[in-house]
Amino acid sequence: MKYLTFSIILLFISIVATAQTNDPKAEAILNNLSEKAKEYKTIEASFTFTQIDKKADEKISQEGEVKVDGDKFMLVLGDYQIFNDGITTWTYDSDLDEATKDLTEDVRDPDSPSFSEMLTMWEDGFSYSFESEKTVGGIVYQIVNLYPTKDNDKPFHTAKLTIDKKKSEIVKIMLLGKDGIDYIYEISSFKVNAPLSESTFTIDLKALNIDEADVIDNTL
Repeated sequence: MKYLTFSIILLFISIVATAQTNDPKAEAILNNLSEKAKEYKTIEASFTFTQIDKKADEKISQEGEVKVDGDKFMLVLGDYQIFNDGITTWTYDSDLDEATKDLTEDVRDPDSPSFSEMLTMWEDGFSYSFESEKTVGGIVYQIVNLYPTKDNDKPFHTAKLTIDKKKSEIVKIMLLGKDGIDYIYEISSFKVNAPLSESTFTIDLKALNIDEADVIDNTL
């Protein structure tokens, strides 16, 4: 569950039948997102994560937050808190009251780009199309669909992005899974370029009342 959650969140920060060509309107929207993303030095976001299993008719929702500075990040989702300072990754499971320490290079998928790289991941490996534009509560939203160009490259067949047109920011991501399980991220707050201290990405065992007996150290 820990690494599944981690992988899904990587997709969240990135976008994160097949289209064979790129829609010029969708391309213009994504180019605006890319240009803006390149100006982000840090990111702080709150979101709701929903998993929908259509086969089992099950729906699970969790509140989450993430803070990012380059390759470093802090993630809170459900029972999990993950701290990555670029070298070491700590995962705290509040349900088990247990912390796991890993070298980041050992738990990171070498085929997965960093958080910063994923903010513009649609520039390679996807085709895309413009779906629609709608106004809700005075805000204009644009919907763009992404399709992996390699059929077996992603666990989803479509990533549906909802974008605030005025702010040029993603407010919702739907990953439509090939296995009948869909993942939805709805962003409730998004803040960039605020200073983040190094302690943001480092676990505080004392504050979490974790002693050495409750630490699984995979770096030894």
